[in-house]
Amino acid sequence: MEKFEALGSLIKVEDLRCLSENVLANTFVLESELPFPGYHHDIPTESVPRLVFLMTSEVYNREQVTRAAHNIKMYCPFGFDAAAGEIFINNDKLPCIRIKGLDSFENIAHLQSYFQNEDITFKKKKNLKGKGIIKVRKTFVLEEIKPDIYFDKLENTMAYFQIPKKLSWKLFEKITHNIKNNWDGQHFDAALAFFYKNFDIVEVARIYQESQDIETLEKLKEMYDTEIARY
Repeated sequence: MEKFEALGSLIKVEDLRCLSENVLANTFVLESELPFPGYHHDIPTESVPRLVFLMTSEVYNREQVTRAAHNIKMYCPFGFDAAAGEIFINNDKLPCIRIKGLDSFENIAHLQSYFQNEDITFKKKKNLKGKGIIKVRKTFVLEEIKPDIYFDKLENTMAYFQIPKKLSWKLFEKITHNIKNNWDGQHFDAALAFFYKNFDIVEVARIYQESQDIETLEKLKEMYDTEIARY
């Protein structure tokens, strides 16, 4: 089936907490306490950061963050993935750079200094904790395995299926809750996303499961389509 790259965005809610160690002095860094809060299953505890958010003093767009990360990767001794984003928490809208793929908390401060070398400035330290709506502008690498159903080619625990229309996060959250109350399949976490394909916007649900199969995704897509039609 067709494999392609696409620009887009992903929205989800996570519990966030401030990091006070392994970060540059007087800078604001958030960590996701549980990256897939809707999964409700055993996720191995790891001593590495899963998702980290470097809070910036101003808004940097996708191009600026991508260029900075590209330059850093030419000399950085460890791997990472970076994407521009923003977090809505406690009535605040805060710009950030989402970081994943780090193999050590000790690399966070090093990475911050590398971004500073690329003229990225960070927000001063702030004590903040709670649920945040996270919007990340990212590049998807997908394979359409069936019409309107896609596997993520970079992360095999991620899959996507098209939904009929654009939804607010609150409505998507409500619909997901309703579906889970009537779901007897394997546990999953859902997020809201979209990507550009053939000069059009494709609205999708992102599904995280430890193992992905087409039959499960088809069933979930049918349930989402039915539930969305009620609104």
